[in-house]
Amino acid sequence: MEEAKFNLLCVYDPEAIIKSWPVITHGLEVMLENAGSDTSMDKIFNDLMAGRLLLWVAMLNGEYVGFVTTQVVDVPPRVKHLWVVHAFKTIKTPTIWLLRAYEMLEEFAISRQCKSVRFYAKSRPWQSKFLDNGYHIGYLEFVKPLRGESNEGL
Repeated sequence: MEEAKFNLLCVYDPEAIIKSWPVITHGLEVMLENAGSDTSMDKIFNDLMAGRLLLWVAMLNGEYVGFVTTQVVDVPPRVKHLWVVHAFKTIKTPTIWLLRAYEMLEEFAISRQCKSVRFYAKSRPWQSKFLDNGYHIGYLEFVKPLRGESNEGL
């Protein structure tokens, strides 16, 4: 049996974002049903177009299986972190591919001198796989220190 081919494609060109938008809209709608009032489809689209958010589209064997948006932020005392703002995978996609996407995001974060990868999530059964993969819960967020950094002070 042929090995599955997974790609996480960074989409930063405004024209490519416009072309990708219809593909990721369903996932965003699902997320926004549970989100607070501080975000909307318009805000997300504008943040992507302005470069405040970076879009990553996940493909498995050439088929769309989800997306992630990220943002590099500086937190006092001037420590950079990669925030995963939105993450969506199609229902039939095994969580192992979401974990692979996060490994690729970790490589990106290291290339940007980030000290950790962080994200918020509601309690779900799949989260134990992140804990097993080196992430730690910091308050209500998942945090994975990079390059031997400790979780303390992040």
